[in-house]
Amino acid sequence: MEPSSLPTPPTDRDGLLTAWVVIANKGTTETSVTLQVAGLIVTGDLIGVGTYYKALGEQFAAGTADGEAQQGWKATFDELAQSSTAVAASSAEDLSTLPQYIHLRNARILRADGELIPHNSGVLWRGRLTAVDAWWFGLLSFERRKAS
Repeated sequence: MEPSSLPTPPTDRDGLLTAWVVIANKGTTETSVTLQVAGLIVTGDLIGVGTYYKALGEQFAAGTADGEAQQGWKATFDELAQSSTAVAASSAEDLSTLPQYIHLRNARILRADGELIPHNSGVLWRGRLTAVDAWWFGLLSFERRKAS
């Protein structure tokens, strides 16, 4: 294929990060990333959209004691996961249907005072790819130094 016949990638998002999201959405990889979004630092494990929806369904189901409602939440989000994964797999070659969102598991946000929130464990996080200002591979961790 001649270089002039290659599709022009969108300029509203980082091409390499978008490629990693496409790979994650196919369910073939998970990797740790740190993102700068509107002045905040968000760190966590990059996951695919299907994995995100399944985990979200489990959280909704865990939030209710009604067994029938639990199954309903799981079924709804499992269906979203399956359809989103199918769309993601078929759209990897089509630039007009590139992913719009990035999904993280165990996400934490770095506050201005240096504290990571939440303190106890990470959360599911979803953000617009076009809102990511900068990114790098790896998790951000923080240890508060004791005053000497």
